[in-house]
Amino acid sequence: MSSKGGRFTAATAIVLALALGCAGSAAADGWTKPRPATPKGAVDMSAAVGGHGYAVIAYAMPLSRRPFVVKLFTRVKPAGRKDFGPPRLLGRSHSGWTNLEIGRRGLTLLSWSGLDDRLRVSKRNPRGGWAPPQVIRGGESSGAQLAIGRDGTAVLYDVIARSVRDPERRVMASVRDPRTGLFSDWRKISTDIERVGFKGAAVAGTKGRATVVFTPPCDGTARPSSWVDIGPGGATEPKLIPNSGCVAWDIDLQADDQGNQYLRLGLLTGVQLAIRGPGEDFGPATTVTAPTDSGDGGYLSVSRGGQATLLWGHTETQSTGRTSYLYVRSVNGSAPSPARRIPGVRLDRHKGRIDLLQDAAPLPQGRIAMIFEEVWEARDGDWKERVGTTVWRPGGPFRRPRYGSVQPKLTLVYPVEITTSHQGSQLAWWGREGDLHADALGYTWRGRFVR
Repeated sequence: MSSKGGRFTAATAIVLALALGCAGSAAADGWTKPRPATPKGAVDMSAAVGGHGYAVIAYAMPLSRRPFVVKLFTRVKPAGRKDFGPPRLLGRSHSGWTNLEIGRRGLTLLSWSGLDDRLRVSKRNPRGGWAPPQVIRGGESSGAQLAIGRDGTAVLYDVIARSVRDPERRVMASVRDPRTGLFSDWRKISTDIERVGFKGAAVAGTKGRATVVFTPPCDGTARPSSWVDIGPGGATEPKLIPNSGCVAWDIDLQADDQGNQYLRLGLLTGVQLAIRGPGEDFGPATTVTAPTDSGDGGYLSVSRGGQATLLWGHTETQSTGRTSYLYVRSVNGSAPSPARRIPGVRLDRHKGRIDLLQDAAPLPQGRIAMIFEEVWEARDGDWKERVGTTVWRPGGPFRRPRYGSVQPKLTLVYPVEITTSHQGSQLAWWGREGDLHADALGYTWRGRFVR
């Protein structure tokens, strides 16, 4: 689907543009020029950035002679290099899903599922190569999520259905011991099928400890989300998060270095924030949006020093576009502040160009890396768009993004993402496909690296 060619109304095009991005071309403010990340035809990609210009990408290429089978490749950008190195074959899979994370000391973990649908995890460090993968025993997984803690503790989690004959969903988790570097077998951490939906999030602590949050089905029944702590001795019984609502968008869980945890819940009609102090239970989820605000799921950014910001696109009703971007803050686990408006973001389509937030990620000292899409209607009725990045400090002025070149016609750009490291490096990337036939056109990257 596309908003181009006058096939949709202006209002519809604005709504569709919320899911679109575009490719920039001009290097500015320390950003590299856009470069191809994958060959044409890549159908999926993940990326992570570390310190000193180190970064890794993984992507999937379909096999024309074998439907539902893809080849998985990785490319590494060493510190000091201008581009990623040549692709290396990782393996084959029924799923293009990969998950990449880089820890603070450069520990890089990459997870994917093989043709037997068993999850594999491989590691590397910035100056070494990929180690042989560890196969996670005890279950299958095609879309596991991954998080890494400060000392090399890591957690994998997934919502898994055993088979068609056994469709019961269960939340499974595997934790990496930082001393041995090995992940445990899959363990079931959910107990009630009625409380297992499709959304989950996790943070890894230290010394083999982690927290996983999962949501119930959003089927109109009022059931709160659940959380589980996992440690060397096993997992706790799931506990409920008071006042948490029906999650229709997604969730995100992040932590600061003091051990405070911050949970974003993207509801159908708003956004919630739940906070947990070290050794405490989650407090009641606070709805930060107004009753008339449908919200857009929101974006969460948590710095190491305990500065958490939750921001979202304010929408009066589901039938209108964004009217402003709002945010609340929490410092060291405090209750969220009153909502404030981010100044300077253009959202009145009647006045011309608008700025649509596509993704956000934390930077040191509470700053936020943001990637926007600029959208406007040309004289011929086509909708134009281009992408740009900026850095914003909550409470301060908003500097409009430096936008690149206009996205060519008859292409759809999705996803658009930005990821950061604890040292402040940034990596932006996006995929493109042909608008008419959904032909995969590959992925592109550009970065800003702190050395």
